[in-house]
Amino acid sequence: MSDLFEKFLSIPTASIAFAQDDSGVVDPEIKPMWKPISLIGTALTIDTVPGDNLAVHVAISEAPKGSVIVLDTKYHKKNACVGDIIIRNSIKKGIAGFVTNGVMRDLKDCRELGLPIYATGICMRGPSKSDNEAIIGKSIIFGGVSIDNGDYIIGDDDGLVVVKKDKFEVVLKKAIERENIEKEIINRINNGENTKDIFNLS
Repeated sequence: MSDLFEKFLSIPTASIAFAQDDSGVVDPEIKPMWKPISLIGTALTIDTVPGDNLAVHVAISEAPKGSVIVLDTKYHKKNACVGDIIIRNSIKKGIAGFVTNGVMRDLKDCRELGLPIYATGICMRGPSKSDNEAIIGKSIIFGGVSIDNGDYIIGDDDGLVVVKKDKFEVVLKKAIERENIEKEIINRINNGENTKDIFNLS
């Protein structure tokens, strides 16, 4: 993992969001499937028919190491699009995580395997594997955020934030500055000041 990735993983998603004026914040309905959790990688997008995961198998076989699978199922909740078989394969291929606005299954096994998963919930019913019209690598609107292939997907216990690939270093710098401000506020509280005075609230 690059030094930049390591630095981003040490910063809460809230500070990363603040560093880009709260743009890139993914719908909180798409949430971590267990905690604690952390995720960072580059998006590999999939636009597929709801309830079908043929394209997921194809994408994983072709994905560069460090990719985050971002699967748009249009919030389909009747068929799980990811389970322990896909996650085992993803780990072997060096995938960094799996993100979907659909649902997952095999929670116990997936949690033990440890690859980060963000989804809208759990459903034991499996998917079809017949959508030959799915598109891998196209720009999508996901959780209210525009995601291009190669954008950075960052997650923690609070949820997901997207950083555009051409803004990565700028956002990191601003996020570190925000974290330093937060630390100073915490120090002032620990030394007896109250937030009303710290923030000059009347």
